[in-house]
This record gives sequence, structure tokens and C-alpha cells, in this order.
Amino acid sequence: MSPLEIVLTSVLGGIVLLVIAAIIVYAVVTKSLKEKVTNFKILDVHAPKSPIVFFGDSLTDFFPVHEFLHDARIVNRGIASETTFDMMTRIDGVKNLKPKTVFLLAGVNDFLKRKAKTAEEVSLNVIRLVEELQTVCDDVRVISLFPVNKRKSITSKYTLRSVTNGKIVKTNELLKNYCEENEVFYLDLHTVLVDESGNLNKDYTIEGLHLKVAGYDVIAPLISKLVKEIA
Repeated sequence: MSPLEIVLTSVLGGIVLLVIAAIIVYAVVTKSLKEKVTNFKILDVHAPKSPIVFFGDSLTDFFPVHEFLHDARIVNRGIASETTFDMMTRIDGVKNLKPKTVFLLAGVNDFLKRKAKTAEEVSLNVIRLVEELQTVCDDVRVISLFPVNKRKSITSKYTLRSVTNGKIVKTNELLKNYCEENEVFYLDLHTVLVDESGNLNKDYTIEGLHLKVAGYDVIAPLISKLVKEIA
């Protein structure tokens, strides 16, 4: 075998291993997400009456709500990696809880996974969730999309790919306008997380998208104040 053939064989073998690894990771993650939905069905039986529901993707999933907010009425129904389309498939589980209030945070994964390309598309997807939830809940509160930071690490610009702060700002503008026009509560957390350059403050984020506990510590008092006001 010539040196060139050896190199090509090694490269091909490496690509095959990467593909196999990606398939395995995808299968594990998919199974984990399905199990979480199943777990929620069990937990729903034990949920408080007329709960305060936090509904969203990983930014909600990883939010230690009970440690920060100290309210027994709260249930966390966030699932990492979900798009608005995924959330719509399980929205009946949230509706069945007959929640007093729903805090909704969604949309960034639509950009990340290229399920939607424009701010208009993402905002409409979030609005569909709002209107579906309103069929059982009079108090749906829309949380702004958080900024991102592609400079956090050398891999951030690759992992965040098609997510841009420009798209996020535009989406938030559209959601805020919708909320104002339709008397829906809009909670702007983007302002407290963004730095002077328009990026997610590097001290608040793990890799440019997800928040550290320090990031949640910044937004928790704003949310806690609202929760305490819910009768």
C-alpha cells in the first residue's frame, strides 16, 4: 500500500468513526428526551393544583427554579434541545396541568437547528405556542430570547452557527409588539444579560448560549418578583 493510500485509508476510517459516533450520540440524546417526556407524565400526577409552569428548552430545563424562587407552585417543563415545533407536540401535557401562569421561553433552537431562518418565522412559532396555551391559561408570560456570544470560546461561532444577535433582537421586537397589541405580559431579560457590544455577557454563559448559575442569578430576582405577585 502506497503512502497516499495509507493516508486516504486513515482519513476514511476517521470519517467513518465520526459518523458512527454522531449516530450513537443522536440516538442517546433522542432516547433521553423521550424519557423526559415520559417522566413529565408521571410528575404531572403529583404536580400542585393550578401550578406556575416554566415551559421551554434547555434555558428553562437548566434553570434551578426551586433553589432560586422558593415557591411550591412552580413546575419546570423545560427540555433541552427542543424547538418550538417540539414544544408544540407536548403542549397538551402543559395544558392538562391547567396552569395558573405559564412563563414561556422558546425560539433560539429554531435558528440553531435551522427550523426557521427569519425572525418573523420564529416569532410566529412562539405566538402559536402562546395562543395555544391561552386556551386554558389566562396568564401566559412571554420571556424574551436571550442574547448569544460567539466570542466566548474558539468553538462558539461553530456551535451557534446560524444564530445571530441581530435575528434575536428582531425576534424580540416582534414578540414585544405582539404582546403589547394583545395584552400579553412580555418579560425582557435580554437587556440584563447583554453586554455593551450586544453579546451575551461572557461572565454569564458557559459556551455562548447556555447560562452559568451566575447568569441565572442575574435574572432570578426579576422573575421572583413576578412570581410573588401571582395570587
